[in-house]
Amino acid sequence: MIPEQINLTQTTFKDVPPIKEVAAELFYNRRFELDPSLKSLFSGDMVQQGQG
Repeated sequence: MIPEQINLTQTTFKDVPPIKEVAAELFYNRRFELDPSLKSLFSGDMVQQGQG
């Protein structure tokens, strides 16, 4: 990551907790879209995963 990306990540991370379920869903959907084989590594409830 370049310094600007690091700064953006650090300064906007505080915005994630209020939307953690949506953020988790977006994150995992994108992960599995990029590499469907990863889905087999997650056997738990993905909704519950987003609440953690």
